[in-house]
Amino acid sequence: MSLSCSCDFDDDGCEWYWWPPKKYTTYKRWRSTGCCCENCNNRISYNDTAGEVPRSRPPTEWELDHTTTWGEEGDPKYKWLASAWMCERCTDLFFSFDDLGFECVSPYEDMRGLAKEYHATYQPGVRA
Repeated sequence: MSLSCSCDFDDDGCEWYWWPPKKYTTYKRWRSTGCCCENCNNRISYNDTAGEVPRSRPPTEWELDHTTTWGEEGDPKYKWLASAWMCERCTDLFFSFDDLGFECVSPYEDMRGLAKEYHATYQPGVRA
């Protein structure tokens, strides 16, 4: 998807949902392999600065019928998934696009490609 200042998206019936990172977070999962940025596949290691992308999905019919952990009637019923992570560089770009007013930027898009598109579209005129 390219840069856009507004989007019309119907999220009804989605298989899973994500929420954008709100702030920088220190990656504290202790794994020998670390994890990779959802955007550019750069490695994120323990104690690196990163952006956390919380994810969830609605429960399946079987889960609704066979479990009682979904809360009371009327409560939001989400099954939380493992968070996705963005490296510091991609998180910087994501926050920059958000500050510039681009509402439809997803953490799963190519941030560097969007930066090139922004530069090509909005760069100041060439001076002689």
